[in-house]
Amino acid sequence: MFLHITNKHNVLFNKSHFHKSLSIINEMIDDDFKNKYISLVIVSPGEIKEINKKYRDKDYVTDVLSFPLIEDEYYLDNEEIGEIFICYNKVYEQAKVLGHSIDLEWQVLFVHGMWHLLGYDHIEDGDYEVMSAKEGEVINLLKKHFTLI
Repeated sequence: MFLHITNKHNVLFNKSHFHKSLSIINEMIDDDFKNKYISLVIVSPGEIKEINKKYRDKDYVTDVLSFPLIEDEYYLDNEEIGEIFICYNKVYEQAKVLGHSIDLEWQVLFVHGMWHLLGYDHIEDGDYEVMSAKEGEVINLLKKHFTLI
């Protein structure tokens, strides 16, 4: 998979962490999803609130939103899997509240968004457990390559 990052707010983060997360996920997925593009957009609280309201009818600031473009086999011909929007303020806030690094929080949100793009959700308890396990596996492997405390 290939990653395109839009960072119009010039927020600081380590791009290599995103690429390594993507590489780990790439090893865990079907070949149908490989050689596809993912867009990551870093947004402000106002921007993510507007997107959340427009597309989900939820009028609040959230941390991450994912919009998959592949919903069934018909769409597998698309070059792009989808878009992930991460609110940079939420990254900082949640890292502080959870007591871990900002780098780790970036990756937690990105990995969460990636699994949504790949068709996973957490609506039902069983679905939450499956998705959470996949997220944990990626984060644990990522921690072997980088110091993300």
